[in-house]
Amino acid sequence: MRTKPRVLLVEDDASVASSLKKELEAEGYEAVIASRGDDGLAQARDQVFDVVITDFRMPGFSGLELVGQLHSAKPQLAIIMMTAFGTPETAIEAAQLGAYSYLVKPFEMAQLLELVAKAVAGNQS
Repeated sequence: MRTKPRVLLVEDDASVASSLKKELEAEGYEAVIASRGDDGLAQARDQVFDVVITDFRMPGFSGLELVGQLHSAKPQLAIIMMTAFGTPETAIEAAQLGAYSYLVKPFEMAQLLELVAKAVAGNQS
């Protein structure tokens, strides 16, 4: 039995991924990093996660492609998309593809942690 909620971070910027992982682990989550969209998809298909946090632009394929494929494979999985290139159109497309939420960088860490907590609570109910 798992004790900590698991979060998959799909982020190609190693320093961003590392700092997010550190913050999530300080809040009691187990965080796993994938640096490419295709690697993130493979990990999410092979392992159990409560939440996926994905960047928009990265190698492998985009965050939108990841959201669409993950949502098809695991519709109950909460996916939070973050991007420095936010537009209303991208936010709408992410939601239509099944994203739980959407954050524009830079964002407050408290904002992300609150979204993760709500997503985890929603998955466990």
